[in-house]
Amino acid sequence: MQNLKGLYKPAFFLLQAKVFLKTGQYFDKKDALSTHLTGIDAQILEKNRCNCFSPSSLEADYRLLIEWASSLIAEEK
Repeated sequence: MQNLKGLYKPAFFLLQAKVFLKTGQYFDKKDALSTHLTGIDAQILEKNRCNCFSPSSLEADYRLLIEWASSLIAEEK
């Protein structure tokens, strides 16, 4: 599970950058950033914030992260 936590951690910085590019505003706190996120972005931030990974949700947590990263790549094409 440590690997998964390590993968979710940089997602916060990517979400900060994504919101900054969209709004021109920089949010250094997760609570403030969360008000500007919806959908899978909001789900990723919530997982990052709660840091609540368990063996029973491991597969779903990896899947969510992969889907989110894939959506970021698709936005750039």
